[in-house]
Amino acid sequence: MFKRFLVTCLIAIVAAITAGGQDDYWLKRREANKAAIIRQINAYLAQFNSTCFGKAVTLGDLALFQAAIEKNINQIKVGALGEQSLRELSKSAMAMHHTYKLIGVNADLLFAFDPGTLPAGEAGFKNRQRLVHEMTHHIEFLRSVKYSSKTLTGANNPYSERNSDYQDRIVDQLKILKKMEAMPDVKIGQRIVLWQAVQREMAELEKGSAAEMNPHDANLKAMTGFSVDMAAINDLYMRGKCGVPLQDMAHVSVGVDGLKATLEVADLGASSDGSGEKYRAEVSAGDDRVVNIPPEFKPRYVWTLPDKAQLTGQQVTIPLQKPGNGDVLAKLVFKVGSNEYELADSMLNAKTGTATKAPSGYAGNYVGTFQGGLTTEFEFTITKTGPDNYTVLGKFIIATGREFEILGENQSLHGGVFYTVVYDKSYENYRQFRIGEFNGSMKGGGFGGNYAVTTFEKKYSGSFSANRVR
Repeated sequence: MFKRFLVTCLIAIVAAITAGGQDDYWLKRREANKAAIIRQINAYLAQFNSTCFGKAVTLGDLALFQAAIEKNINQIKVGALGEQSLRELSKSAMAMHHTYKLIGVNADLLFAFDPGTLPAGEAGFKNRQRLVHEMTHHIEFLRSVKYSSKTLTGANNPYSERNSDYQDRIVDQLKILKKMEAMPDVKIGQRIVLWQAVQREMAELEKGSAAEMNPHDANLKAMTGFSVDMAAINDLYMRGKCGVPLQDMAHVSVGVDGLKATLEVADLGASSDGSGEKYRAEVSAGDDRVVNIPPEFKPRYVWTLPDKAQLTGQQVTIPLQKPGNGDVLAKLVFKVGSNEYELADSMLNAKTGTATKAPSGYAGNYVGTFQGGLTTEFEFTITKTGPDNYTVLGKFIIATGREFEILGENQSLHGGVFYTVVYDKSYENYRQFRIGEFNGSMKGGGFGGNYAVTTFEKKYSGSFSANRVR
């Protein structure tokens, strides 16, 4: 009898020791998981520290998460154990903050991955975001403002994600800004497109778009430390605190709302002399508005041919290319101060074939730019009209939209020297209104010289250059 009693006691002692050992094991596992979660959250909160806009961004206060993870947590299950528990509750969830019908005193944290083994950088980003997401729910739980993810009818309850999803989506947009800041400075158009897209999305998120128009709690910063100030980010850029290229980007962006960074290129058909195909480019906005670049930026359209030769002008004639080699890059470039940027570009496949008629002497199509008071590009054609006579006929349009005609008839062009007059085409009998002149000479395949034009608005004068485009 005594022996049986002794054996029973020993079994009870061993069971108690075993149970105590198991409790100790799970306690150590929970503490290790807590430490890993806080370590990964810290990395997540610091991900934009190297950016300039990071000066106006706080993704959270680590101390708030550290305090929260020490309160009212029952189990933390990760990896295979976490996934097993998740599958009992959801078919696809990768993470969950779980309490029994929100009436439990303590909560479980379930993750289908191990926070202790997450890779650094982008590879581990999504799971780090999940850790912050669920810990935000735990902070809501501790403050008694956490709501069920399902309504009484079993439908999804978007209000329950008003804080967590808002934080997630804002951070997703900040990743785009980080990419934008890292772009080559010359790519101002691509930067503007990203910047404007982020501005639009951020404005919608502030209205509650992350949770079906349920805005985040007004005291979210006090809850998690999260705060992103888009006005402050814009101010950093506008005041040059992030460097001149980003300052230029912010200023130009204001005047080209809804920019598309792809040029719209239209094929206008064959040139009159059969030497090539005419093309016209323009930059547009998302609603198909034509974007007018302020003239002080001196916008230029540059077309780079397969042989690396370049043409300039909004409308050009591109010589017929050899079959299989017709790729032409069109770019709109402009200057802010001394810095030149690319606002938009497009790759087109130019027409191939053999020219039916080659230019003779100075005859051909020309496009050029002004260096002076005029604010637009111009184009003209020189046509051979006799053994030693040529007609110069062209046009240009100033910033106000007024069109002018360049005309020089029956010129000998001895030595490439030419002289033309300018007429204002605003009038019905416009050739009665001579308002200026062009004079110049041939320079290495193009013309260069001086102009003087007087309109009702002002007097324009300066130098010009023009290149033959066949």
